[in-house]
Amino acid sequence: MTKITQDTNLLLAEVREALDQMYPALIELRRSIHREPELAWQEFKTTEKIEQFLAQHRPDKIYRPLKTGLVAEIINNKSSRFLGLRADIDALAIPDRKKVSYASKQSGISHSCGHDVHTTVMAGIAAILHKFKTRLPLNVRIIFQPAEEPIPSGAPKMIDQGVLTDLETIWAMHVEPGLPLGTVSLTSGWVNAQSIRLNWNIVGKGGHSARPDQAIDPIRASSRLIREINQYFDKMPRTGSIFAFTAVESKSAYNAIPDQAEIGGTLRITDITRKDQYLQAVEKFNRQIEQQFQVRIHFTAVSGAPPVVNDENVVKKFISILKSIAPDQYQIVTNFRSMGGDDFGWYVQQIPGALIRFGIATKDKAPALHTGLFDVPEEIIPEAIEFFLYQIFNWQ
Repeated sequence: MTKITQDTNLLLAEVREALDQMYPALIELRRSIHREPELAWQEFKTTEKIEQFLAQHRPDKIYRPLKTGLVAEIINNKSSRFLGLRADIDALAIPDRKKVSYASKQSGISHSCGHDVHTTVMAGIAAILHKFKTRLPLNVRIIFQPAEEPIPSGAPKMIDQGVLTDLETIWAMHVEPGLPLGTVSLTSGWVNAQSIRLNWNIVGKGGHSARPDQAIDPIRASSRLIREINQYFDKMPRTGSIFAFTAVESKSAYNAIPDQAEIGGTLRITDITRKDQYLQAVEKFNRQIEQQFQVRIHFTAVSGAPPVVNDENVVKKFISILKSIAPDQYQIVTNFRSMGGDDFGWYVQQIPGALIRFGIATKDKAPALHTGLFDVPEEIIPEAIEFFLYQIFNWQ
């Protein structure tokens, strides 16, 4: 259990005062990023805004490993140890439907996953830490990562540039509308699934719809394939795996049988050892349908980030520090998991770490992630910053 001393209380009081003074600038940063969202690998303005904010608070080092995104370091020369924090900075191709002053100005693009808030929290941490770096127990590296959303994503490219060098642990956050405001999820084990993008191209032989016997209908084959695969996954255990078809498309005149049909799907798993079993079953159905309908099926499976697995010792230490420093500030839950994916899984695959969820649901509002109405109560920004600062300053 972390020991609370007079010096600890004094430091926390000074940190809170600095955070109160910085709060208006943090809100403006968040809203500025929210107004001008940028898709994966296009986050040039977002990167500039982060860099401009950080430059005002003079971290010891700022550099860009890639064309978008950046890294900031706060160095306490008394220590060679590094702790890492990661923020995701990209937006989604989802129209913003909110009626707020900071709504997206980019048609068809919005921060509907909270990355603008994640980014603001980590930028605020960098600014605060610089003011108090002589009292840090270790050095801190903050990674502002581009392209979290797509497959393939940005984490492996950042890792290839050495952002994990000398880190002993790494942390990330996610806002969560499935939890009430004031709640923090400190869950050990898997907390996010792996997402695998599936695509089928079914090739037949087009023809007149009045003479189907002279065609090879890819739509009939697709229908049977969908039925067979759905029946297979319906029999699988619901815990730890989800499968869904997400797209069916074929273009032709209303009175013609098309040459091809396209199907899209997603497989989500928490245990990657089961991936081969599932994909082999899908391939078996593909071959059966080819033989039965005389079509050709081209199938691809593109794996996203591995599941996010929170290190048990890291989570236990979080809870111990939080209960000592601020036992009544947050409601802790220890078993909240999501079948959604997050490419933070690439980081914790290599070093111990944890992704922490912060509840944002209020009595009158809890808009879902990845929707045009999604928004975040801005009081979560200082709450999340304080949480991480409690951990950093007491991480021995």
